Amino acid sequence: MLQLASCDVLGFDMDHTLCCYDLPAQTELCHQAIAKHMVNDSKYSENLLLPVLDEDLAYGGGLIFDVRHGILLKLDKDGYIEHSRLGLKFLTDKEIAHFYPNRKWDLFEQVQEGCLSVPSLYHMNDNNFDISYLTLLSRLKENVLGDKVIDRCPNTLQDYKEMLQDFNIALNHSWHPDSYEKGTSHFFEAVKKNPEKYLKKCPTAVKLWLNDLKGNGKVLFLLTSSHCDYAQFVMSYCLGHDWRNLFDVVISKAKKPRFFMETHPFRKVDTETLREKENVNKLEKGGWYSQGNCKDLMDLLKDITGKPCPKITYFGDSLRSDIVPAKKHWSWNTVYVMDALRIHDQAINILHDDEKSLLFSDLWGPILNCQKNGPMSSLFGCIVSSFATIAVPSVEYVALQNSSLSFSTFSHAQCTNGFHPGMPDIFCK
Repeated sequence: MLQLASCDVLGFDMDHTLCCYDLPAQTELCHQAIAKHMVNDSKYSENLLLPVLDEDLAYGGGLIFDVRHGILLKLDKDGYIEHSRLGLKFLTDKEIAHFYPNRKWDLFEQVQEGCLSVPSLYHMNDNNFDISYLTLLSRLKENVLGDKVIDRCPNTLQDYKEMLQDFNIALNHSWHPDSYEKGTSHFFEAVKKNPEKYLKKCPTAVKLWLNDLKGNGKVLFLLTSSHCDYAQFVMSYCLGHDWRNLFDVVISKAKKPRFFMETHPFRKVDTETLREKENVNKLEKGGWYSQGNCKDLMDLLKDITGKPCPKITYFGDSLRSDIVPAKKHWSWNTVYVMDALRIHDQAINILHDDEKSLLFSDLWGPILNCQKNGPMSSLFGCIVSSFATIAVPSVEYVALQNSSLSFSTFSHAQCTNGFHPGMPDIFCK
């Protein structure tokens, strides 16, 4: 059982965790930010600018993009392929066998152990930002290569590599650290000009809960990979201009998941200019820092709590960046904020139809199981139950519960008990 009242420290990611987006609007904006760069700067077809909201393409259930072949895969927990798509076309059993003998994906054990992305090999769709990326990659493959099979022709393989390179250039351009200040990112400019279209104000219940936690002696921290200036903008809009008073320490540009595994130094953030300053060797309570590493953060949390092993619970929406590394490398309790759980009739802010179309697909099937194997048999379901302590539809849902409530957790014996307020039927049927 997880009882937040017994925790010493609570940490939060920002995007899609403490600060929520209008999911269809944000997904379309991410899509357009990359697509416009590729159409305007790399001269790709304007078909890429078609809306991302396509029930045949979008899906929020842990698909694997196999970079080597350009194929999207839905896998069971043993690495066998249930469905696969190349471009806009689902593959037949015979076509699957051409790429994957015995219908098994050779790298699944790496994913099962928590390595959810290797840029040259594969990437798991594990958060809301990824929905637009995978949709765009599918359309790119179709527009550039048509029905050509990537590994059968050297020229086709070269075209595919160039396509991926152009995609990554567009991706980096849209979220480059300097692009918010310089005004060169379509994504950031749109959010700045029209925040009410893309961002949601933080519910009063969440702000009251955070204040109550602090009042009861809990240590709170914000840990986001967003850059300092964008973090300031989003947090100020969602939680108010005094948002920093809620946290004992703020860390932006954290470069998760590397933050949990490497030893990059922290840099102090100038709270007036929102620019990085000199490296620091020791963190202080009340500070705002960028980059850094989990070891130094742990040293600060031990100092503040006065405990050698403080109990830490961390909320995040990304398995790859938040949940897996925090649990795997630091044994934190992890709360997976999973928008798909908002389909439950006891959730807060139940999903609208256009949100459902982004997160669920009849063509791909249930997100947590493969039809032949039963509940929680998908690789995605296995990752969730292995690395999340619990999964919830939103931070607001947690904030509205009784402070003394104990949440049932995932376990090998009861691999569905960690879903709150429960596991919706659509997850497995």
